[in-house]
Amino acid sequence: MIVAAPSRPLRRSVPWLKVLAGIGIAFYLFVGAEVTAHVQDPFEGLHVLVPITIALFPICTFLTFRYPVIFPFGLYVLITPIDALLAVSGVASIVKLIGMLAAGALVLRMLLIRRAVLPHKSWYFWAAFVVYASLSISWTPDFDAASTMLTAIILLFVMMTILAIYPAKPLEFKFMLASVVVSGVAASIYSLAQYHAAPALSSNVSAASGALSRSSLDSNRLLLHGLSGSNVQDPNYLGGSFLLAIALALAAVFYGRNIALRLASAATVPPMIAAILATGSRSAFLAAVAIFGYFIVRSKYRVQALLATLSCLGLVAFFPTVLARLISYDFGTADGRTDIWRTGMHSFGDHWLFGAGIGSYGWSYDHNVLAVFQETFAGWDRPGHSVIFVALNDYGIIGFSFVMLAWYFGFRQLKVIPKTHWMYGPRIGLEAGMLGLFIHMLLLDPFFVKYVWLAQSLPLVALNMYAPRAIRVGLRMPGPRRRLRTMQSARGT
Repeated sequence: MIVAAPSRPLRRSVPWLKVLAGIGIAFYLFVGAEVTAHVQDPFEGLHVLVPITIALFPICTFLTFRYPVIFPFGLYVLITPIDALLAVSGVASIVKLIGMLAAGALVLRMLLIRRAVLPHKSWYFWAAFVVYASLSISWTPDFDAASTMLTAIILLFVMMTILAIYPAKPLEFKFMLASVVVSGVAASIYSLAQYHAAPALSSNVSAASGALSRSSLDSNRLLLHGLSGSNVQDPNYLGGSFLLAIALALAAVFYGRNIALRLASAATVPPMIAAILATGSRSAFLAAVAIFGYFIVRSKYRVQALLATLSCLGLVAFFPTVLARLISYDFGTADGRTDIWRTGMHSFGDHWLFGAGIGSYGWSYDHNVLAVFQETFAGWDRPGHSVIFVALNDYGIIGFSFVMLAWYFGFRQLKVIPKTHWMYGPRIGLEAGMLGLFIHMLLLDPFFVKYVWLAQSLPLVALNMYAPRAIRVGLRMPGPRRRLRTMQSARGT
């Protein structure tokens, strides 16, 4: 007996999805061609960004939904070292906009796969610090500075939280680490190019047009000017932006699985060291030395690490500014920072437990500057220039404890990864990067610096891969049952 199979309905015989996709692609190409045609000289100067954007938009859209770690989060990491250069007005910057897009893409991906993981120990101390900092705005004497600082801290903590609960895969984690190294190399090459071109650019400044050079030298220290002209990348913060990238590159040099990766990683270290020397940042230089020293102590490749350290130190001969500043008369006072710390902490006894409130260090300095002797008056409203003294003044012993515990557990929480695991190399790199950044931030205020929070977030991602703790693994709803078609029997009857 032969049973005839019913004919498929018309809606199934026509590939509607393919037809709609073809119509959409054709419409997008038409719109892109029209937009490009209305741009004068679309392949010259900055106008070339229009056709490039049109060409990359579909790819970026796909990556946003499928691989948000590649885009837009990869772009966020890439431009984080030059955050100050991309500020357009006030606290607004292109990096913040891309960071919001990256955070939204990561959250969307977690909703699509219906999975997230619990954050590890250091996140809870940062959460306690953010809550306490938010409460301290109620008693801070400088509300304007406090609101600006608190907004930056909350946005950075939100990004940290999303990364802490994102269930990254090994490929995504490796891409994160590679993005940090690529961003450091790109920023170093740009910085070195501007360093060598700075005298020529400075001589071509047009007073009539009010144009500013893209870079300049201040006592042989590199100053990078941003989009708005008035914003300048501080040499110390620029120097610190290379520390995590150097640590991860060294981890790839010593623990890479193939010779090509090791050689490529080794080639990235000298330009980043040279960029630190070009900035003249003593704290960044000492932090870089500490990173090399950490690999000498912790890595089994001690001789190779020592040789790499000596080779990079040889670059000081080409950039002697750091060495000159290390032996200068003001090194003992940390370039006047001891006066800033002593002045800002003059009234610490009045608010030693709860602190003066977030963003209050400049206010405390102004109100105590006439009561404390200073060798040289450096102006009003001076920042704290130290994670230690800013935390003590603004947040008191309570907030200071949260900050120190967060740094400590952020550094120590990776100890669970054994030497036999493939993540041991990234573990050493992340630990060395955090150690270097902490040393660097002893002379700078780190609470609004994006790459510092990124360095605190990557160990959380690493732990989520090594020992994930699922918040909820979503069960996909059962789809409609497949309709079985009546077929002819195997025997044809």
